[in-house]
Amino acid sequence: MKGARSHYDVLVLGADIPALAAGALLARRGFRVAWVPHDALGNTYAWDDVTFRRAPEAAVFVDTPAWQQIAGDLSLPAITPRRSAQDSIVAQVVLPRHRVDVRSDRDALLAELEREFPELRRPTEELFERFSTARKELDEALAIDAPWPPDGFFARRAVKKALSVARSLPAMTERDVLADFPEGHDFRTVIHSVARFSVDTDPDALDGAQIARGWSLALAGMPALDGGRDGLARLLGDRIVQFGGDIRPRERVRELVVERGKIAGVRFDVTDEGLGCTHCVTSLSAHAAYALARTEVSPSFMDQLALAEPVYSRYALNVLIGPGGIPPGLAPRAFLVLDPRRPMAEENLLYTELSPADAQGRSVLTAHALLPRAVVDEGASYLARVRRRVLEALSRVIPFLSRNLLAVDSPHDGLDLEDRARDLTARVASRWDGGAEAMSSMIRRWPDAFAGVCALPLRGPIDNLWFVNRAIVPGYGEEGALLAALSVVRDVTKTDPSKLRLRREVLRKPQ
Repeated sequence: MKGARSHYDVLVLGADIPALAAGALLARRGFRVAWVPHDALGNTYAWDDVTFRRAPEAAVFVDTPAWQQIAGDLSLPAITPRRSAQDSIVAQVVLPRHRVDVRSDRDALLAELEREFPELRRPTEELFERFSTARKELDEALAIDAPWPPDGFFARRAVKKALSVARSLPAMTERDVLADFPEGHDFRTVIHSVARFSVDTDPDALDGAQIARGWSLALAGMPALDGGRDGLARLLGDRIVQFGGDIRPRERVRELVVERGKIAGVRFDVTDEGLGCTHCVTSLSAHAAYALARTEVSPSFMDQLALAEPVYSRYALNVLIGPGGIPPGLAPRAFLVLDPRRPMAEENLLYTELSPADAQGRSVLTAHALLPRAVVDEGASYLARVRRRVLEALSRVIPFLSRNLLAVDSPHDGLDLEDRARDLTARVASRWDGGAEAMSSMIRRWPDAFAGVCALPLRGPIDNLWFVNRAIVPGYGEEGALLAALSVVRDVTKTDPSKLRLRREVLRKPQ
């Protein structure tokens, strides 16, 4: 790239865990890597001495074969997750007439479900036996070195061969895994409430294999990382530096430079400095990346992008609750359903995460909701109503919430923080600009999706611009983005035979 003051083999643009993992792995393989967070926001933000969340902290991905390979290659013992005891509650599903304590121990979980739904004992046992079998088979299949998503005949053949290990997968994909349970039964609501938050594709179109995968990973414990997701991002950044890379934490990219159809580097916003690169790995959306590239995209690829239509957005509301305001029976993670007869979206289905009480006895409860994109596009008036409606929904589960409510804030609705304790509002400086932050999306199920889970390709018309966002293998949620990251690492490594030899030497060394 002309005018570049420095050149790197790989530029990592963004701060999502899959992109950082890909950068750290490539740095370990001998590539010169630079990390530019760009407009990336942390998973948490602060107000006074309180920490709020933008997205869930539960790290179910740590139990996937993709992450275990990444963690092993990078020697990441410091992120050992905090897990509950084997017989303790992983999460709760709360319905008007039922409360199910989801436990990682299978016998304890079946006993809990039998207590709530005694008439369904036999089909419930069979269902979770199928879930267990599906997880073992799919773990084995996804541990095989194969390209996700596959591009071309030979790649598809390799993935199909890997998936042939999961013998129960085709039947679970094609049939309703809940066929043995009556339509409209609350048990179906229990199963769907957990599964809907596990994917990045349309939760109204889940197949049996996705439901089984979501439940299997949830039953592994829904662990939290000792340093949180932000701590893991910092650790991966440290690994990039440890293996000879650089970090540009304060730079913002103004332009992705493309020369002769290939990525050539970036120009920064304020300094106008140019930084050259051979490859760019990004967690940005394809729309955002091509907007930075300022280059025309072929109509056929634009048609492809149009198929990845957002159907739901993820909304978070943080509620600071005073001492004694949390019901003793509420688990740190819970799925709350107000009315099983209504659509499972907006305030009717909430996933909540509860932080431990601080020294003053205060706790932060973060409620996550799935908002239909059609109504989100109505703008600020709709989002202002969402905050009130979610609060009202929480008050139906938490008695006397209004008496113990100290503060309310959401990064996604553009409203000021409500300091209920002092009866005033405040703008939170640690948010992006004090206004509404963009919500992550769940996209429409891809037509003819490979294996029912793939969507956009790893790269588009611009050569060496690689995507590891959650629209690549959205049917597997965050696990899918990690599979994409491993595929990018594999493909980039193949472009340099010397790095390929180094990779083999690294894998032979004891960790």
